[in-house]
Amino acid sequence: MREALHRCQDFRPSALRSVLSPASRFICSTLTFFLLLACGCRPGGGEDRPNLLLISIDTLRADRLGCYGYPRDTSPHIDGLAAGGVVFNRAFSASCKTTPSHMTILTGLFPRVHNVYMWKQGPQGTFRGDTLSENVPTLAEILQDYGYANVAFTGGANVAGRMGFSRGFEIYDEAGDTAAACRWLEENSGKKFFLFYHTYYTHDPYLPPPPYDTRYDPGYAGDIPSRREMMEKTGVREGEKWHGIWQVMHEMFWAEVDLDDPADRRHLSALYDGAIGYVDNELIRSLLESLEKAGTLDDTLIVLTSDHGEEFLEHGRLEHNSLYREVARVPLIMRLPGKFPAGLRIEELVRTVDILPTILDVLEIPAETFVQGVSLRPLTEGKRGLELTAYADFDDYLPPVIESLRSGPWFLLLDQRLVRESRGEDGVLSFVSLYNTRNDPEETADVSARHPEVTKKLLNRLRALRLENSRLRAEEAPNQLKGEMDVKNVERLKALGYF
Repeated sequence: MREALHRCQDFRPSALRSVLSPASRFICSTLTFFLLLACGCRPGGGEDRPNLLLISIDTLRADRLGCYGYPRDTSPHIDGLAAGGVVFNRAFSASCKTTPSHMTILTGLFPRVHNVYMWKQGPQGTFRGDTLSENVPTLAEILQDYGYANVAFTGGANVAGRMGFSRGFEIYDEAGDTAAACRWLEENSGKKFFLFYHTYYTHDPYLPPPPYDTRYDPGYAGDIPSRREMMEKTGVREGEKWHGIWQVMHEMFWAEVDLDDPADRRHLSALYDGAIGYVDNELIRSLLESLEKAGTLDDTLIVLTSDHGEEFLEHGRLEHNSLYREVARVPLIMRLPGKFPAGLRIEELVRTVDILPTILDVLEIPAETFVQGVSLRPLTEGKRGLELTAYADFDDYLPPVIESLRSGPWFLLLDQRLVRESRGEDGVLSFVSLYNTRNDPEETADVSARHPEVTKKLLNRLRALRLENSRLRAEEAPNQLKGEMDVKNVERLKALGYF
């Protein structure tokens, strides 16, 4: 039976997807059903399986949350969630950009394999790019086969449904409507559900509503405009959708920031914290209260994470255009009473590519498709020794190409913007740097010259992984189609400063 179960878990419908037409998917599903049944696996939605709430707070860096040691009270509800579950202290994203990061979370594949990056503006002014290959199943599609009702409430734009994000969802709402998500939770308590919730409220420009706009810097008297001032200038009223004018707000906001002024730098950080406070106290609180009203809070696996963090000049940059710690490290919290011990903290390095296989493991759903991540459940049961390697890349706006590898205490960074003359005798230009994060947690001291053997070893590992990703991309995601963004999502991209 164990061997049969192993074969069952190794069975990959994605292999059938690559040779079957969409019209033949029914045959694939039927074959999967009987194979699973023969192996003793349950293809239906077992009543004992928990629900799933996957929360992604866009642009949320881990170290701005109380449960990760931040002194400001930005996140009481997220902290409460953490106190009742597992906190992964060293979780790293696969990219510093929204689209590839989220697709990694929902497929368990690194960006170079699923190959869904930020869409670019074409010659006709439209946004076009690769959509997810039909051969790659998403988390929603997997859970759909097990009887889950799948719904998503997102901010759209860089997680637009037509990129492949909407596959497997009965509802894919791109209006950023938290109230709609809460209503759905309260009105569908009898269903076995997967709800994906995503919000951009912590993305720049940082415009939290009162009282969060002044909570952490009440005495600021500079020129950075408040939410009220921005609305007065644009004529927008509170509660109205801002799609289509956010680009104007983005430019107006940053035009008034004086980075040479310490008061402006402090205020930027305070506004970001205020946005986190708003999301925590208003949005996350509402979601958790809706679960509680529906009586499903303790029957729901809650996973909270982010696609990437945010920079505040730690390495001379703003927003999220690097792979340093302030951008790559993200929160990862999981709560499910009876499965995860309350208050557990995991110190081992983990990745967002591990989220999908961990969810499947906790839901006791066999892995029927190829993934690059691994289940983190053994870590929550006191086991050690995964010794994972975190790979990330930034390949959206060429040049440059940026890649990184994290292994143990080491952080290897390849950044073509940081070209310097090599210290070697050949005098060639180099853009490779190495950091020992145990001794240098802020990642400021390049020690590649002092540890050439470590640098060489990690470079070889990165090159091997790059080749492996290219091979897997050809096998798992061939024949990708080009897609074009609809008008509404173009407006959302404008809102976020990408247009």
